[in-house]
Amino acid sequence: MRSLILTACLGIAALGAQAQQTKTATVATTTKPQSPIAEEQRAMSGTLKETLGQLEQIRGAVKKASTDPALADRAPKLNASVVDMADLSKAIEGMLTKVNTATPENWTAVKAEADALNTRALETAAAAKQLTVAGK
Repeated sequence: MRSLILTACLGIAALGAQAQQTKTATVATTTKPQSPIAEEQRAMSGTLKETLGQLEQIRGAVKKASTDPALADRAPKLNASVVDMADLSKAIEGMLTKVNTATPENWTAVKAEADALNTRALETAAAAKQLTVAGK
């Protein structure tokens, strides 16, 4: 009886091992043709996402600094910066959608708008970061 159970277990284990070794068929995917601006859109989208990440990180630091007693005299400016950065974050999120759905016909205008927003966000973040430095 033991040998029968042992043989059955070994058979089941062998089937499991064989099933793991079989190769799965790969499905060929077709790619749609890329638009002429696709690479620029991807680059601009990446830039905006990076700026958004930096903006959110600095906004967190500024929000924390606004509660610091050592920076109490700057609390109104810090709080205003937090609000400005929150608004800029929303604007960047909207711009990401606009960039990713841009057509070759409106790409130049969208790119210029995205560049301007990105520059404004970076400048705002840098100014807010300066407010958090003690002794400034």
